Amino acid sequence: MDGVHQQFNKGNIQQAQATVQDILKYDAMARDAAITSHGKMKQTEIVLRETQRRLEALKRTLSVNDRPPLNEVEKKLEQFRQDILDEMFAPPKKQRNSHSDTVHRGIGFG
Repeated sequence: MDGVHQQFNKGNIQQAQATVQDILKYDAMARDAAITSHGKMKQTEIVLRETQRRLEALKRTLSVNDRPPLNEVEKKLEQFRQDILDEMFAPPKKQRNSHSDTVHRGIGFG
């Protein structure tokens, strides 16, 4: 995010917007990897939150015309964070115990 800030300050708006899109791409890959592997979800969510916070701070320094693409990225980062939180706190999936089903169906009580 520091590089993006410098690019905006130097007037390289298109380059800065492209860098923001790269950041979004890598954040999406990090989200996908964390959810798929169920590893480092907390750390990934923290990094996404920090990126979102820094993006919000950067937006405040920009002209109104330069903000809309960053608003969209910010919304996507929020969704990425929510995806991770949903996965972290989802109720455990029930596993069907086929052995106990067979035993109960096969025994006649009566």
